[in-house]
Amino acid sequence: MKAIIKINRFVLLVLSLVFSATVQAQAGKELNDQFLKIMESFPSGFATLKNGVPKYDIKNNKFYSKVNISGTKYCFLEKDYKSGKLEFLANIESDDDLPSSVFDKIYAEWKAKIASLDFNGVPLVPYKNTKYDNGGEYEMYVKGDAWRLKTEGLSIDKKYFNFTIRLEYLDLEQGGLMVRILITDN
Repeated sequence: MKAIIKINRFVLLVLSLVFSATVQAQAGKELNDQFLKIMESFPSGFATLKNGVPKYDIKNNKFYSKVNISGTKYCFLEKDYKSGKLEFLANIESDDDLPSSVFDKIYAEWKAKIASLDFNGVPLVPYKNTKYDNGGEYEMYVKGDAWRLKTEGLSIDKKYFNFTIRLEYLDLEQGGLMVRILITDN
């Protein structure tokens, strides 16, 4: 009888591990597919992602997105105030009550998720950018990482060369902390 119970426990453990791995693989595929849809709209300046409804903005600078990234609070398109181009933004977490340790953990988890994305056999590689190193108007950036499609040794359409995914950790001072994804061309 004890042997049967041990075997049943073992079988249940194996089944739960298989189920867990399957669920994680499905979630990873779903996330990868969402980023792929965003990348496909990149050459149009993300215009194909606009759902046509401005997002709380009378100047038509922000729009709701047709694609939402799983695990984020909301996704939208916003015109960059310098270039006037649309950028894709997804807020992961923003709170003024949560401790920074929670944001550190969220940042690390999303960094691993983004670094593991694969676009039909084309991986992302880290992209070094000094955009936020100068302080001034960018003081609120605690840290950030960026990735671009691997082009070395691969035949990639040039219209995707500047496709950049950024993970940003911001200190909003009186507004708390924020971790977000920014997809842009710089």
